[in-house]
Amino acid sequence: MKITTNFIKQTKRHLSASGSILLPLALKWRLVGALVCALSGIAAQNVSAATITLSMPSALTVNVTPTADGTFAKSNPGSISVTSDAYAGYTLTVKGKTDNDALTSGGNSLPSITETAGIDENTFNSATYNNKWGYKPTKKDSADNTKFFPGPKLSGDTIDVTKSANPKVNTYSVELGVRVNNEQANGTYAGTFIFAVTANNVPYTINYHSNDATSGPGTPQTGSGAEGSTVNLDTATKRGYLFKGWCDNETNNTTCNGTTYQAGETYKLRNNANIVNLYALWQPMGFEDAFAFAGKQKEGQYYKMQDMTAEICDLVTVPSADSTATLIDIRDNNTYTVAKLLDGKCWMTQNLRIVDKILTAQYSDINNASFVLPESNLDNFWMSNENPTDKAAVYVANNTGYYSWFTATAGQGTAQKLSGETTESICAKAWKLPSYDDFDELVKSYTLASIQQAPSNFDLAGAVSNKIPSFFNECTFAWPSTASTNAKARYYLRICSNKHPGTVGFSIYTNANSEGFPVRCIVRE
Repeated sequence: MKITTNFIKQTKRHLSASGSILLPLALKWRLVGALVCALSGIAAQNVSAATITLSMPSALTVNVTPTADGTFAKSNPGSISVTSDAYAGYTLTVKGKTDNDALTSGGNSLPSITETAGIDENTFNSATYNNKWGYKPTKKDSADNTKFFPGPKLSGDTIDVTKSANPKVNTYSVELGVRVNNEQANGTYAGTFIFAVTANNVPYTINYHSNDATSGPGTPQTGSGAEGSTVNLDTATKRGYLFKGWCDNETNNTTCNGTTYQAGETYKLRNNANIVNLYALWQPMGFEDAFAFAGKQKEGQYYKMQDMTAEICDLVTVPSADSTATLIDIRDNNTYTVAKLLDGKCWMTQNLRIVDKILTAQYSDINNASFVLPESNLDNFWMSNENPTDKAAVYVANNTGYYSWFTATAGQGTAQKLSGETTESICAKAWKLPSYDDFDELVKSYTLASIQQAPSNFDLAGAVSNKIPSFFNECTFAWPSTASTNAKARYYLRICSNKHPGTVGFSIYTNANSEGFPVRCIVRE
């Protein structure tokens, strides 16, 4: 009777396996050697995955001559060597190729012993174990071993679990034991079994520092993984800011002096430093970012003025000097720069210049009724010493529209309105005429020099007075939505430079109900 055991090598990524074992006996036990390695941990860049090599001898042979009472025999030890640099060590296992741990020869079967606790050699060498076989590794469940165990099933047996890469090389041996009598048919008996080596997982803890996030990881991310495998990082949100990733060095919120990681990105786990502190990186949100965040679509290359909302304005957090954008008014395709100013509101930084349109609630700051905006006509303005009447007036010059208060308010600013706010205007939908209070907050937020240099860029566009354009390059004027108590005079904002002596600075006046002033729109809250 002859038993032979073979190890067949297999190789997987980052791993190598070599060698085979033959166990000639009066039976034949063939072991197939396979190598399986999983990788684990948080790995910094350029950290290589674990490498594990399993090597086995070329042959082991056991020959047994059956007797009436039974004969016990065992093979010479076959050496198995594991070389590993896996940081957390490895696990060596053996399992059957099927769940039947018997050795076979043609139609004959040689079952294994069944004692899961194992039996020593003296116990094995008794008639009770005639026609049974078992195997003996030098370690079993990481303990030194002198017993024979049942042939492994599909679930497998653990041979050894190491805790670190030291020592780097470990050597094991395996023996085959069998006791047969002459009731067992002669032949060469064989079975197939698989040795596997797997790198142990390493634990990790990721501590997130979200830097005042609106929402984000509230607790550390913990777990374990294979060395060199990947972990998906969490994300965070902060109102008015774009999340730009995680920095592995403490940061001032906007710049990283270390390595930046993106949320959801895959990263190799480090094999020796798995407690990681990550700090959120935030970029203040500009108009383009805010529109995109709100899911708005561009009209050509620009976002639409009609899509602007107080919510979008609120999201804009870039420094005031940089918080500008160009938007398109889809009523006439004019483009305007807009800015979020120091008063916290979003303003047009250029004067409105829409003319010759029938305005409706679909795209304009009016209700269901339409309002006819006439063509530009300087003669349509009346002289300020005339009795004011309610009529439209538009004049366009110097890239600025000049409107009577009646026109600017889409017909609500009449001589009879002596208090309160007009609720409609010729501004784009979602925008409005600034109120008296809006102007008051604005002028308190700036000095003359700063408002002329800020992105508000109040052009010194002048006004139309007595049917004559005047104060160009000296002053600018703008209508509010607030009605005054004087039927012949209305509030307006005046900003003048030192080119107009005696009126340097800016202020709010009541005068000139019939004159033509620019319109600067503000986002409706």
